[in-house]
Amino acid sequence: MTSKTSFFNSLREDVRHRIWVPSLACVVFLLGLIFSTLTIQDLSFQASTGIDSYLTARLVNQITCMYDHKNFLLTIVAVTGAIICGMQGFSYLTSKCQLDFYHSLPLKREKFFLIRWCNGVLFYAVPALVFSVLSCIMLAAFGFFSAPVLFSVVTGFLHNLLIFLLVYHSAILACMVTGNILVSLGLLGILFIYTFAITKLVPTFMSVYYDTYTNFSSGLAEYLNYLAPGWLIINLFNAPTVGLYVFTIIFAAALLAVSVLLYRMRSSEAAGKAIAFPRFRSVLRVLVVIPVALYIGLAFGQLAPGFSAFWSIFGLLVFLVLTHAILEVIFDFDIHSAFHHKKEMLACAVFCVAFTSVFLTDVLKLDEQIPSQHSVKAVYMDLPIDNDMSYSALKSANYVALTSYREEHAFLAGDDLDKAYDLLAYRSAVAQPLSEEVTDDKGEERYHNVLNLNVRFVKNNGQSEYRHFQFVLEDAEAALGAVYDTATYKQGHYQILDAACKDAFSGMTVTDAADNMMVRETTHTNLFTDKETSEFIDVLQKDVSAFTYEQLTSEIPVARVDFSNENTGANMQYYIYPSYTESIAWMKGKGIDFDSWQQNEAVSLYISKNQYEPVFKEDTAASVDAASIDNEAADSYPVVITDPEVIASIYPYLHNEYFATRTQFNEAHADIHKGVTATITWKNGDDQTESYFVIDSACDLSDYVAASEE
Repeated sequence: MTSKTSFFNSLREDVRHRIWVPSLACVVFLLGLIFSTLTIQDLSFQASTGIDSYLTARLVNQITCMYDHKNFLLTIVAVTGAIICGMQGFSYLTSKCQLDFYHSLPLKREKFFLIRWCNGVLFYAVPALVFSVLSCIMLAAFGFFSAPVLFSVVTGFLHNLLIFLLVYHSAILACMVTGNILVSLGLLGILFIYTFAITKLVPTFMSVYYDTYTNFSSGLAEYLNYLAPGWLIINLFNAPTVGLYVFTIIFAAALLAVSVLLYRMRSSEAAGKAIAFPRFRSVLRVLVVIPVALYIGLAFGQLAPGFSAFWSIFGLLVFLVLTHAILEVIFDFDIHSAFHHKKEMLACAVFCVAFTSVFLTDVLKLDEQIPSQHSVKAVYMDLPIDNDMSYSALKSANYVALTSYREEHAFLAGDDLDKAYDLLAYRSAVAQPLSEEVTDDKGEERYHNVLNLNVRFVKNNGQSEYRHFQFVLEDAEAALGAVYDTATYKQGHYQILDAACKDAFSGMTVTDAADNMMVRETTHTNLFTDKETSEFIDVLQKDVSAFTYEQLTSEIPVARVDFSNENTGANMQYYIYPSYTESIAWMKGKGIDFDSWQQNEAVSLYISKNQYEPVFKEDTAASVDAASIDNEAADSYPVVITDPEVIASIYPYLHNEYFATRTQFNEAHADIHKGVTATITWKNGDDQTESYFVIDSACDLSDYVAASEE
């Protein structure tokens, strides 16, 4: 009984000396919870009237997010509070006078540690709990208290308490290792990110120094991230899981256990010293100096024009010496100690230069190699096909990056791996030689048609490699077509084949060759109903699944379909090709006329020459029908035609500029005039609109030049 009284008396006495910490916590939670809850009162009356049900739903969502793990402000409060409680609670270890005083009290060192630890937890937990309960009472008064709200309050409190304990124990560990409060803060910062920085060191060097590496998963080494409190906090906030919570609890307990062990081993003479354990000084120097020098050397090389190996090594060595010297000065609090341990500094320099040289010279030839096929489970590819398609996060307004989507969905596995590796056989990591001007069999100069290929290799051991290659289309087209025509690749390449699309999109519009919204059933609405959209997606999925690479590269789209959902903000665009017979038949049955743009009233047609000349796939395309352009008649451009009959006669040769030039390897480009475009001005009521076209090479432009001159 006496022991319990003594413990609680000591606990209360410790609170009296540290009263400013819980006082600050109360002020913070008053501002962060109570005042935030009061903001709901202004909107609660409007919601209670029942006039706006959307407002009521938005308020409920706002309330739950205010208290659960999604409230980043509460996470910041937990992290900051943990640092303050940890550093302030054990700062007496850095003062010889305070240390002598506390150790002279009739308390065991372990009991005093427990008292300080308990008060640090209570300083955060009690105010957080009290103000959370007060917030619940206020919500009940506003009429918004419910089981989901109570669940969010409880889980949010436990979530942030766990983050507090993780950071709190990290701060205590930093105090145990050091004898100076500033050094403790520096060490805590290192503990927060160290293992994450080490894990990313090799992948970062590979992505910078190697041409083909864009990202790299380190396999088992990725688990080192779990030893970085900063990484754990970010993932607990963004994507919490039961497993992550369990590991964080275990890791926080392990940090506390190590802190207690070091507390027992720590001598009283360590107070005031930078590092409490002399033998740890050399280890800490090496662990800090090497990654800092490597990362800074990498940055120096990146900043230099054209990426300089010299500046990379120079920056590495300069900052290695500076970092090592600064740590020596900090450890000894003496400027004269800057260049002690020269052998250690030299050993670090040799290691860093050797490490960097391995990547600079690619002595292991990793940049040229790809994972062996037997070690790979699947290959995900971002083929440069339909590169202007949009991807959407189907349940939200966020758009998905094309490359990341394909590298996660468009895969080849099993027997299809052979086709993937057949295409990769044409790879090249060096861009410049592929872009050099070459001479074809006819003696004409042209450029290679170079395409980019982003690849993700998923190995049998779970490791992933993200690579970037280039290849010449003329050499690799057969292999490219074989990959495109596989059912598994196409399923991931086209998001419309995802079954979730039927539920994600509630309407669609159709755009014709003149970029006009199609009018159906003599009405002025272009938006199809939910039922019609779902029905058309079924039809379109069949056409897309049957679409071949040969058709893709030989056809110009006749229209574009835009799918949308106003509630989620999801949006997606797909081209309608002539081979999409079922889709075209369905739309014609709904009153869509793909030739309707030709019935519009054209005011004028303007033919002009572009400043650039597109690069064509076929050798003969470079000079196709050149006589009709590059002759004495070329001086007659631009050509303006106003005769409706003459304008109508050119319609069969016009292709929508955006549709026709959507991809650089479409063979239909061979049928397009080089460097010539046509602009039609349409009369639209009292307004005028313009549409842009490319002209088929079968069109004899000289006839239209003559017509304009007449």
